[in-house]
Amino acid sequence: MFRIIFLTTLGASVLTMAVFVASVAGIIYVNISDSQREALKTELALVSAGVTKGGIAYLEAAKAGHVRMTWIGPDGQVRFESQANAEAMDNHLAREEVALALAAGSAESCRHSPTLSKNVCYAARRLEDGSIVRLGIATDSFLSILKNFMMPQLYIILLSIAVSFFLARLSAKRIVAPLGQVDLDKPLENEAYPELAPFLRRIDAQQRKISSQYQEIMQNYEDFINITSAMSEGLVIMDARFGIISINESAKAIFKAPEDSIGHNFLQIDRNMELNKSLELALKTGLQKFQLARNGLTYLATVSRFDNPQRGAFLVLLVLDITEHAEAEQRRREFSANVSHELKTPLQTIMGSAEMLENGLVKEDDVSPFGQKIHAEATRLLKLTNDILHLSSLDEQMPEQDMDFDLYEIAGACQQQFARLAEEKNIAISVGGESARIRGPRSLAEEIVYNLCENAIKYNKQDGSVKLSVARENGAVVLSVIDSGIGIPRAELERIFERFYRCDKSHSKAIDGTGLGLSIVKQALKHFNAQIKVISEPGLGSKFTVIFPGFSDSQARDA
Repeated sequence: MFRIIFLTTLGASVLTMAVFVASVAGIIYVNISDSQREALKTELALVSAGVTKGGIAYLEAAKAGHVRMTWIGPDGQVRFESQANAEAMDNHLAREEVALALAAGSAESCRHSPTLSKNVCYAARRLEDGSIVRLGIATDSFLSILKNFMMPQLYIILLSIAVSFFLARLSAKRIVAPLGQVDLDKPLENEAYPELAPFLRRIDAQQRKISSQYQEIMQNYEDFINITSAMSEGLVIMDARFGIISINESAKAIFKAPEDSIGHNFLQIDRNMELNKSLELALKTGLQKFQLARNGLTYLATVSRFDNPQRGAFLVLLVLDITEHAEAEQRRREFSANVSHELKTPLQTIMGSAEMLENGLVKEDDVSPFGQKIHAEATRLLKLTNDILHLSSLDEQMPEQDMDFDLYEIAGACQQQFARLAEEKNIAISVGGESARIRGPRSLAEEIVYNLCENAIKYNKQDGSVKLSVARENGAVVLSVIDSGIGIPRAELERIFERFYRCDKSHSKAIDGTGLGLSIVKQALKHFNAQIKVISEPGLGSKFTVIFPGFSDSQARDA
């Protein structure tokens, strides 16, 4: 902009100077021409009077000077010529000024003279005898005058151009300076040229619109970051070259990606061949699903491609933790296999015994033992079926209505219920502690105490002991079942609550049971929001501790 203003100002100054010089030269040319003509007329009158009185003698005496004097007879013959040989000259009757002077008495004309080879202005006058006196003066052309005039003015012109250059540069700087000082962040607060006001208002409106759009974009981006950061699922967005555009915290933890993962190539962060192959296939097919094992967990990964007309293809990797589902599916398969096995064993015994009785292959004295065996296996089958159905109802969380009750009372009832079984193995069973109330399904609390107590007796030693105690500790109610039985290996402690799982297979065959007791305990505890802890050593017995949330007297009154 500075250059344009500077050149425009300088050009205007130079052009003005040129027009001025040409105009002055023209005025001078006109003035000189008019002055010469007036002088020529005056001198013609004097010469005409002198010729009338003195003839050629007068002309001879007056011919010195720059004025050309010619005396032409009425017939057009030149009688006298001050600057040429009169006898050698052509007839002048056809000359414009001569012809006009003969007709009108006087005349003027300007033309190029072949005799003098210059531009000459003539003035002619007719005398009383019919002859013509003509005076001529050579004149400079406009270009000659301009040339003569230009030379002395050259220094002035050069000086004017230099001054114009300086002033044009200074003016351009002064004009541009306020524009450079305009604060575009606050366009309406500038004291600039009034002509810029509409432009600044448009800038202000555009900036407010851009600011609003930017704030909206940033808010959407922050919402996106907050939402993805709060996701438990891993989310990674990549470009077509697998460069990371966005990655949330869950994905960083799953793939052990660094904090500054943005811009890194995902294939360099996780070099798993199956994952890399799936990403490449997703880029071609648009969608891929597969399972991943990371950090001891199982994930379902979904890779989707979406296309942007301006920026090309992108990949979105969503990783869901399906460990619980996978484990549940594994437990379901194991449970189905265990149920099939546990149901199959008593059924085979029942069918085999019944078939032998049916075919008369059993002696009469053995019929009763066979019947007892069938009855025992049928009882075991019925108990197994009931336990499976009961576990299913607990899985579906459909217990009876909550109520408040005394856990110490249930422990005492359990002691009486198992007194006969304990007596058969000469096991001392006792209950200690204090009265403590809890709230929840009473039947489930009875099952918890019942199953723990039954296992303590079944897996105990001859002449052993089982101690039940109920106590209040730090606002909670604690149930302890301690036995002096065979104990549980430390490596097996994490699996004892699995369905159909038994630690000592040799004892499991000898001890009647379904292997679902502790599984029922675990499911029942969920309805009380209670915890269970196990301490055990092989050959030294076990201690099961159940911690129930406390239940105050005020809660009991409200209930």
